[in-house]
This record gives sequence, structure tokens and C-alpha cells, in this order.
Amino acid sequence: MHEPSGLCGAIQNSGDVPAAKNVGETLRLIVAIANEREIAFRYAIPADEGRAQRPPSKVKGHGGSGRSGRRI
Repeated sequence: MHEPSGLCGAIQNSGDVPAAKNVGETLRLIVAIANEREIAFRYAIPADEGRAQRPPSKVKGHGGSGRSGRRI
């Protein structure tokens, strides 16, 4: 459950949650997707920690016009 919004959702990578964790325990999770009606979470794994340290990447070749920019 995401306490501020009151929304409940699934953990997308529930297989990564340690077996020692029990139903009803509090976990820190990453919000994977959310909108006004639904939410889904991810359990943080080492790869997630690495992603959090890097700045967002820019997609090459997308100028917003839908054209490649090549003249023929």
C-alpha cells in the first residue's frame, strides 16, 4: 500500500523479495507505475540502486518531428 494515496498494488518483481520477509511486514518499495486509480511497485535490487545513481539517458535520433533528418 502507498500510504499517501491509499492505493494498493502488486509487486512486479515479487520473486526478488527475500523469502525471510513475511506477509504484513513493512518493505520499502519503488513505485513502478502509478495513476489516479492504480499503482504497482518493484522491490529494490542492486541494479535499481545503480540506476538511481545515473542521470536519465537521452534517446538518440528523436527530434520530436517524427522525421529522420536525412535529406534525399
